[in-house]
Amino acid sequence: MDSEGKTVDHEFVESIQQVVLHYHPGDLERWRQGDPTLVPADVLSWGGPGRQNGFGFAEFISECYLRWQGYETINTRYDLFAGRSKYAANNARIEEALGARVGN
Repeated sequence: MDSEGKTVDHEFVESIQQVVLHYHPGDLERWRQGDPTLVPADVLSWGGPGRQNGFGFAEFISECYLRWQGYETINTRYDLFAGRSKYAANNARIEEALGARVGN
């Protein structure tokens, strides 16, 4: 049952190990400068100062690590599971795999 007393038809239990990822400080600077050999093209097209302030860099490094470990990632350019999102299809895929969010 969920927090509202409704029956849940599946359960997801997983232990998540904490991992500290290290990166070369020059890579963060390359991200901020918009180096096309590092920064994906759609991130280069972002409006505003987000990328120049380093936004998305940690998510990018995390995604690279997870893919290197053999995991499939759903990349929505760093708006993975927002309440109001233009990525409704990806959110539905996550909910199908993990179940609906509780508490939001």
